[in-house]
Amino acid sequence: MLQYNHDFFEDRESIDISFLRQSCVNVLAHREELMQRYSRKEDANTLMSSDTERILTSFERYIANIVKGHFAGKPPIFEFSLPRGEQPTARMDDSQLNAVNEELKQIQEEYKWYLEPTIEQYKEAFVTAIHDYSVVGAGYIHIHQDEKGFIVVTPGNALNTVVIYDFSPNPEPIAYVRIWADAEGEQFLELTLRDERRLYNGSNEQTPFLEYDLEGNYTKVMYKALEWGYLPIIPFEDMNGIAVFEPALEHIDAFEELMYRVLQMARQGSKLRGVFKGLTPENERMVYNEDGEQVLNPLFDQEMGGLDDQRWFFLPYDDAGLDFKNPSLDFGSMLEYLQYLEELIVTLCFTPDMSDKQFAGNTSGRSLGYKMFALSQYKTYTERIAREATARLMKIVTRRINKNTGTSFDYRTVSIKFPPNQPEDETAQMERGQRAYLTGFLPHKKSLEIAGIDPYEPEILAFIKEQEELMGQERGIEIRKIMR
Repeated sequence: MLQYNHDFFEDRESIDISFLRQSCVNVLAHREELMQRYSRKEDANTLMSSDTERILTSFERYIANIVKGHFAGKPPIFEFSLPRGEQPTARMDDSQLNAVNEELKQIQEEYKWYLEPTIEQYKEAFVTAIHDYSVVGAGYIHIHQDEKGFIVVTPGNALNTVVIYDFSPNPEPIAYVRIWADAEGEQFLELTLRDERRLYNGSNEQTPFLEYDLEGNYTKVMYKALEWGYLPIIPFEDMNGIAVFEPALEHIDAFEELMYRVLQMARQGSKLRGVFKGLTPENERMVYNEDGEQVLNPLFDQEMGGLDDQRWFFLPYDDAGLDFKNPSLDFGSMLEYLQYLEELIVTLCFTPDMSDKQFAGNTSGRSLGYKMFALSQYKTYTERIAREATARLMKIVTRRINKNTGTSFDYRTVSIKFPPNQPEDETAQMERGQRAYLTGFLPHKKSLEIAGIDPYEPEILAFIKEQEELMGQERGIEIRKIMR
């Protein structure tokens, strides 16, 4: 996490762009290194590869995708309610209760209608942000407004973007920087503040933006004014910049090196060894080169290599002999150590070992809960970051909606849930939801959530409404019978 005082950006004309650039480059270099460990590719057009004395075993990719899938495999759930202080109370009569309930419904529908396009875009960008957060320790979502005035939410690139925070107890974003190079190789730095955006060239001099109109004509502007009221970016960032697989990098290196050694031993052990008795090679094994260093004699190597190709050997001495030995190799201890390293790697990264044969053997809810326990602990920390980021999105977007439409929606009336994407005992889950509803302990929607069903799907909402109306009619019939 990069932190500056607000004073650094106070005088816009004298910002130390050189210092800012170097600070951001250092952060991006660390992220690029982590991305290289994840991808194991020089670029998109090359194959994944490792050092010559390793066997590529991409634990990094496995770990990052397990975490991303567990946390972002199911989209966030947004729920709407009345602002605090306007909930129904026991003192209200039936007409007042009906009025409040009608107001709740109208607020839900209207606010949801305004937010629905943003929420759908956010769900898509959320997956990319969590992926980048898992791989490089930071993910970003940008907010902007298109030429028609619609709010647009798009995923950012953590490999060219750095958010700068202040030093408050809960650090707040005060600026963000994007660094990129054009087709000619010149590097640009784009600085975005709360109220404006500026562009600087490779010499750290301010350069104009090119603003295009609908007819393709452009004008040069030195800065772009912003009216969001907040920095228009949603950061998902670990304050220490730690990727999910970073604690186990040395153990992954050890695993790959040991795999290579096991393979080399297996290759060497698969060859027969010839033992000659009473036969002296024609060439010396070791000779001295021009620098006086002792090296393997190429003639000796050629002579021995020729023996490998022979099917018959003629030995000129009476006491000469030829024998072949096939050495026995014991990989048991090495394979045990490899298993130990694998378990240690996934433990350090809070991920389950999917190669465990017992993982899929027991599908009971309690058993799966224990197996996913470590990942659930990591999700608790990640969820706090995601919750703050999503609340920031709601605050920024709601402010713009209120400004554009003259409404007074409160972003705090939106609650967000992050359901985990993990194996479930669906039969037991459905039974729990059914029992919760039939016993009357919980309302219909909450019981459906326990049963693993999204109660806010349009079809489910229609079904709930239909069932509630039927239940209301049945209760009315029973009341009329009693009154008679």
